[in-house]
Amino acid sequence: MKHLPEAFCRQMQGKLGSDYLAFMQSLEKDIPTSIRFNPYKNAAIIGEKTAVPWEKEGFYLAERPIFAKDPLFHAGAYYVQEASSMLLGVAFSQIKKSIDKPLKILDLCAAPGGKSTHMLSLIKEDDLLISNEMVPKRADILLYNLQKWGRSNVFLSRHAPEKFLPLKGYFDVVLVDAPCSGEGMFRKDAQAINDWSPEHVRSCALRQKQIIDVAATLVAEGGYLVYSTCTYNAEENENQLAHIAQNYDYQSIKLNILPKWNISTTETDNLYAYAAMPHLVQGEGFFIGVLQQKTAVNNIDNKQAKNRRHNNIMLNSAEKKLLSEWFEAIEAYAYVRFKETIKQIPMQFWEDYLLFEEMQIPLKIITDLGVIKGKSFVPAAAAALRSDLGILANRIELEDEQAEMFLRKETHFITANNFANGWYTVSYKKNNVGWIKILSERINNYYPNEWRLIQRNFRDSNL
Repeated sequence: MKHLPEAFCRQMQGKLGSDYLAFMQSLEKDIPTSIRFNPYKNAAIIGEKTAVPWEKEGFYLAERPIFAKDPLFHAGAYYVQEASSMLLGVAFSQIKKSIDKPLKILDLCAAPGGKSTHMLSLIKEDDLLISNEMVPKRADILLYNLQKWGRSNVFLSRHAPEKFLPLKGYFDVVLVDAPCSGEGMFRKDAQAINDWSPEHVRSCALRQKQIIDVAATLVAEGGYLVYSTCTYNAEENENQLAHIAQNYDYQSIKLNILPKWNISTTETDNLYAYAAMPHLVQGEGFFIGVLQQKTAVNNIDNKQAKNRRHNNIMLNSAEKKLLSEWFEAIEAYAYVRFKETIKQIPMQFWEDYLLFEEMQIPLKIITDLGVIKGKSFVPAAAAALRSDLGILANRIELEDEQAEMFLRKETHFITANNFANGWYTVSYKKNNVGWIKILSERINNYYPNEWRLIQRNFRDSNL
């Protein structure tokens, strides 16, 4: 068996009793590989697969492919995600049914983006998601994954949780997928084993309480606080739910968990908690609990603030006309320019965007549309990945080898003189992967250098 810390083994023996041996044996088994399809794109079968019981878009793969070589991965047609963490979909779907208005959602610890992209798959176009990550390198990964998912009703933020305190009672749902000791990742992450100690658990629990104490104030009356970790111990899990219930006016919510899923369910002092355990499910360790805010919190009405100004330059009529030749429904959006880059915000979220600026909690618009140069427009790579943009450019469908060549930023993957000069999106299995421009029998490949498929990308163990 794996060489695990003795203190961890004693902890799990006390927790599991007669199930302890089965739990330890499960850590010696192969790690299941699972993906979650993007419902807004054209997912294709990736080898043999079977369904994740609790997630309709989730599937186990019979073997792990090299995802970094798959054009569908780069197109955002699916997300490589651990199956147990897809239980968020069960909780979130249940929450949605109880709130009859457009949702404002905060994913407070969002990187690398699995749970944000999951919620984007479940919410409506008039629901707004703020996806937050304070660690710069992790925020960059989050941005890339959100861009690939291709939706416009999400902003990225890069702030410490405490930065959101002025927005008390603003959100209908706050998700805290808390940084934790990572016990549920021991099977796949040797570093998590090396980092583990009782002191590390206590340190994680302290930071979790600090985050919770912020998150609990941000939820509107009738809204929900969702708390999750990928660890097993009560100090980071059940005790944190109890902390919320004891110190804030929240009620624990029972989830519609089906018995056939083998999810461990506990109810103590009217607190409902759910855990996926690797000896009971095909997945890693995951814990989740949901609580509902019962008290009205001082809420900022984002329609009432006066004298708001935005310090970026809005587009003029000629520039909007130029964009209308590229994209559908341009009047449904507000446009701003950052340096030379044009960005787009759905009109229904413009006031929210300005409010965050007013509160000095700046948001990053996920998708760059492109750059206007004189009377010409040069589209941005991320714009090609948007599934809700309505791109008017012609499209060229690529075969397997052609798509891989495009992702390597090669220029001879098609014969240029077979096509008229101009801009094209290139796609793979009907999913856009980027832009090219054909000029006088040559091709300019506009796939970004930082995204380019090179050999070192084939090491995808961090996905």
